[in-house]
Amino acid sequence: MLEEVLTGTAMPERMVKQLLAKSEPKDPIAYGHYVRDKMREMPRLIDSKPHDDLTRDSRFEAVIDRLLPEIVRISNMPGGPRTALSLFVELKIDILPSDGERYPSEFCIRKHGKIDGYMSSILRKADACSNKTFLNLVATSLQLKTRMSSIRCCLNNESHHKSTDNACQFNVLIPALDLLQRHAYFEVKSLVRLAVRNRLPNELTQLIFEETLLREHMTNDPRVLLLANRGGKVGNTCIFPCDHDTSRAAKSTARLGHNQCGHHHLYDFSVPYEACLSHIPHGAVSFSDLQTAELAAAYSSGQTSFLPRSEDDSDDSPHISGTLRDYEFGSDEDLEYPFGYEHEYDHWEIY
Repeated sequence: MLEEVLTGTAMPERMVKQLLAKSEPKDPIAYGHYVRDKMREMPRLIDSKPHDDLTRDSRFEAVIDRLLPEIVRISNMPGGPRTALSLFVELKIDILPSDGERYPSEFCIRKHGKIDGYMSSILRKADACSNKTFLNLVATSLQLKTRMSSIRCCLNNESHHKSTDNACQFNVLIPALDLLQRHAYFEVKSLVRLAVRNRLPNELTQLIFEETLLREHMTNDPRVLLLANRGGKVGNTCIFPCDHDTSRAAKSTARLGHNQCGHHHLYDFSVPYEACLSHIPHGAVSFSDLQTAELAAAYSSGQTSFLPRSEDDSDDSPHISGTLRDYEFGSDEDLEYPFGYEHEYDHWEIY
């Protein structure tokens, strides 16, 4: 499959869809193993088949665009979301250039944003389902965080700093970590509630939940990005910035007067800060509950955002800058990408 994409002999997409419609894969685990094996061949195949008319990134992009629909296909199979999430995370941290020794290309940044959108759609669908499916999100989020912690960022050398977008292999992963840890938190809470049922007082159930989080190497607050009030304005705060941002900030704070990090400098990381929602309410039992509570707390402050208002904003309405929890990911027509990632359309849909 990948060889044909690289050599330009791949079957037209229309024919592939017709063939798969006649004999569509049914087993998400078996098909997931096949897709993973092909995915892991990507770097070797791309480097071994250079094309005079294509850059390495273009070859990567061609193959990834062929793989993404297959992972989406797996996510739509019964029992497929867990396999699809695992594939998406592996694609982000092991396949897309992620060695930390170079800037992520524009293609790489676009694909991270697109994958974040797909993962968010899968997780929101699971969050809304009354019959919860175990997705092993604690292990998935820990895998991503461990990989991020091992990145030796090329931007630690201040002379290499790209002030225009501040993109590095670490901060393009921040939105995904925030997304996965939030959903992992509520997956653990759901499992504890399922085990305890109504046999214990709420206070004791909460203690068991907090102890379980500790055993799973999670904190009582999984948020990496949160809405915080700084000087009368509400904006995004990142509590897990890249080393290159924090080390540079020590030298430049006096000159710039602020500490901003992330792709396109979208987040502030200075301390102290006043979180709009200081802690996750005990009564919140889902990702959407937390989203509602956060936005209610932010809007109740009546403050404006760090970011400029759009032309559609009225003068008297509070405007909250975007985070993953502010966006609904759905079909191709309404799929939006937060944090400055480019909007990109695709004919495959998570339904």
